[in-house]
Amino acid sequence: RASDVQEEIWWGIVLGMLIVMSGYNLLVFFVLRDGKQLLLTLFGLTVAFSSALARGYASRWLSPAVALHTQAIADLAIAAVIGAFLLLAISFLELRARLRPVYWFLTGAIGVVSLGAVATLAGYPQVAFTVFLVVLLPALAVVFAATILVLRQGLRMAVFFLIAQTIPIVFGILQSVSLLGLAPWLPSLGLAVPVNNLLLLLLMSLALADLANVLGKEASRANAALAASKQQLADYLD
Repeated sequence: RASDVQEEIWWGIVLGMLIVMSGYNLLVFFVLRDGKQLLLTLFGLTVAFSSALARGYASRWLSPAVALHTQAIADLAIAAVIGAFLLLAISFLELRARLRPVYWFLTGAIGVVSLGAVATLAGYPQVAFTVFLVVLLPALAVVFAATILVLRQGLRMAVFFLIAQTIPIVFGILQSVSLLGLAPWLPSLGLAVPVNNLLLLLLMSLALADLANVLGKEASRANAALAASKQQLADYLD
């Protein structure tokens, strides 16, 4: 019982931090009106909701009528998480301008995930789960490769996105080794998915803050150059 309580406390901390970071990005969106902040907000909330459903915590606050459709709601939440992540990749990596084939591939993947959500609503959850799995694995590989290519093109934000993907890959390898019984001494990584997504949310929030800092410095240099140019023109006129 004590172990269960401790695990629930850790889940509460992680899910709470996801909600707090989502609220932070929402406030920043209202100030800056940057669509990337709104994407981070939607991603954080969908991850928190999906994780709470998967662990059974959300059922405590759902009405009995809604609780009967928990599996369908969970599948829709998974579809929302996958779609939000792919939209994050498209937006933060500027794929429409830099890698147009990857942009169209991920856009198509979002469309297929949407069809999986429709299959869930039609009463075919197993079909929807298969669709999600088939789409997610190649999409993650494509996003990782695209991140490296965009990083080589000099996009600063790709550094944060690459780090955000590397950590889940390491967690996934450890989880696979543990499940295969090759290293039974490894601890359980049940929190791996929400923790990884929380790290992604934190890193991309830092990336946007870094971008705002860089843009602020560039604006200051431009204003200084403009002021110097005006002074030179005034000197010529004098």
